Amino acid sequence: METLQGVAALSMPIYAIAFIVTQSVVSSARGVRTPLRLADLALKAASQGVWILAILTMHDDSFSYNESWRWFGAAVTVLGLVVSGVATHQLGKNWVGGVALHKGHTLVQHGLYRIVRHPLYSGMLISAVGISFFTQNWFYVATIFLYVGSVLIRIPSEELMLAKKFGRVHQQYAARTKLIIPLLW
Repeated sequence: METLQGVAALSMPIYAIAFIVTQSVVSSARGVRTPLRLADLALKAASQGVWILAILTMHDDSFSYNESWRWFGAAVTVLGLVVSGVATHQLGKNWVGGVALHKGHTLVQHGLYRIVRHPLYSGMLISAVGISFFTQNWFYVATIFLYVGSVLIRIPSEELMLAKKFGRVHQQYAARTKLIIPLLW
């Protein structure tokens, strides 16, 4: 387990930096109107730090893990990753990586986007819940609240930007779909 923790401790900051740089490059290449904000970068960096802490505190020799919950958690995590991957694929050229629009941006309303307006966030939330079951770590469960908080901060600005760009079409779309959780939210 110490090896896993060591790898996680080294790889997550590298991943976080690569993720942020990649988003900046992709956004610039696509002619994004709104640059990545400092708040977005800080939020991403903070969330990566929380994931690292969760992994580092994942193993406790005094705690007896339930293997059934671990397998359940693994399956739910994979489901969330699949949902996120499909949502990203369905966005196609519209995926920017930040709160921004690019030239030629269209309002995607097909596939998972028929069900919820932000299925990428849905997938991330599903994965976070799955990882919580997999790790069986209360600290990690607490990170779900951090994630939901970050989404609550980010979605209003995305919705406002889409409403300004697409007007009545977005208004009709928003009236028939939920934000993240079908039938609920």
